[in-house]
Formats: sequence, structure tokens, C-alpha cells
Amino acid sequence: VKVCSTEWRIQLAKKMTPQERKAREQKAEFEQEKQAIEFARRQGPALKAALQQLGCVLPFYEILDSYEAEFRKIMEEASCAIPSLLEIREVDQLTETSSESPFEFDGYRQVFFEIDGRFESYGAGAKKATMSGCTLFLMNETGTPASLIEILRRINCSFRHPENRYRIKIATLFHEIGHAWDVENKINIDPKGGRFDLVSAEAFANCYALDRLADRSMHMAYSFLYDAIEADLDCNDFRGEIARMVFQKHSKRTIIDWGGMFDDAMKLIERPSSSFRRTF
Repeated sequence: VKVCSTEWRIQLAKKMTPQERKAREQKAEFEQEKQAIEFARRQGPALKAALQQLGCVLPFYEILDSYEAEFRKIMEEASCAIPSLLEIREVDQLTETSSESPFEFDGYRQVFFEIDGRFESYGAGAKKATMSGCTLFLMNETGTPASLIEILRRINCSFRHPENRYRIKIATLFHEIGHAWDVENKINIDPKGGRFDLVSAEAFANCYALDRLADRSMHMAYSFLYDAIEADLDCNDFRGEIARMVFQKHSKRTIIDWGGMFDDAMKLIERPSSSFRRTF
């Protein structure tokens, strides 16, 4: 029966179109991620209790805690901490605007800055980027500056399950919150004064995101962002300038990875499992 079943699968695979084969593979990947997430949720409380007994007390336990719930929590915290931040929202498509057709929201109108020609490609490819989001800079009739953040709901990454995508989207969110904080404090971005120091603003947002991820013990998202910035160091355009400025201002943080304590934690709860270990 097993041989026949295997032969049937081979014949079925041969008859599939490339699109059908890809869809089948993606579905299998989704189910695998889903099972790992469900397993982590079941084991989470006991594992976290064991880790805490071992002295591993973290603000966020990767895999065991929900990335989506943390994403929502970060949104709420930023909205409370930054008065000029009007809204943070997930969108199916990032807002496309121009000086001829500016974005308007609740009495605020989008501000456009004069930037050097060497930044002409700034923002290009945002829709296809893994970290895909934007901050719109706004001002009302009285000259009060504000910002609004958009995060793309379905990003271009290898993760199939929405929960895992939030692992990356949290890094994007912190980066955009960095821009909103910049506007609030007029550090590198001042809509009323027409000032936008692009390189310094992007470096600031990256440093802000790296520090906030480290503070929350999100070593996976931190490593993803850090490596992405590091990859730009040798670029000869503004991306290289931004990367070099980031590493001038940010010292790499050491973040506890509780995965290294997995075996000891499982011994404490006396429920060893190899299937959970494979999710790392």
C-alpha cells in the first residue's frame, strides 16, 4: 500500500502545473508552521515557568509568546507615548501620493520635502521589501506637525503563517515608530520647518528599532534587522551612508536566547520533546 501510495504521489506531482506545485508546497509549509505554533502555545506556560526558575526572566519569550499580540501592544504603547502620532494601521497596499495629490487625514495634509537628487531611488521597491512600511509626515492649518504609520499586512517573506510574519513586521513597526518619535521631537524631521535630513533620519529610525527590539529580548528580529543593515555597509550610495552611521551610533547588543536553555527547562518539567526543538 505504501509503495502504491508513493507512486500515486509521484504521478500526481508530474501532472501538476508549476503554480499548482508551488501552492501545494506553500500549503504544506503553512501547516508545518501552524503545528509548531500550536505546540509552542501548549508548552509555553510550563516552559516559561521552568525558564524563570533557571533565572531566565524575559519581557518577551520568542516562539512561546504571540508576535501578533506583541505587535498590537507596541502599537498601543506608541500611540500613547507620541501625541503627534495620529494612527498606526495595517494596510493591504501602502498609500501612494504625490505633491499634486497629497494624503489628507483628519484635518492634516501631507508634507513633501525637497531632497537631494542622489536620494531619487529612496523608497523604491518598498512594496516588495521584506520590511514594508511607511510613515507619512503631515501638518494641519495651524502648522502642527504629525505622522501616520502604515505597515503592509502581507509582506514578502518565506513565512507562510501570519503569526510568524509578525516577527518581521515588529521590526518594521519599530523603525516607523522611530520616524514618528523623530517628528515629535524634531530631531531630523521637522515638517513645519521643511527640514528632512534623510540619512540621519533613517539611521535614527534603525537605531531606535534595534534598541527597542533588544529591550524586548527579540533576538530573531534584532538579528534580521542588524544583518540587513550590515549588508549595506559597502554600498556606495545613501544606503551605505545610513548603515555606517548606524554602526557609529549603535553598539551591537547581547540578547539572551532562551533556546540554549531548552534542555534544562524540559528536564525541570519532565516533558522532553524533540519535535519542539526542531522549531528553532
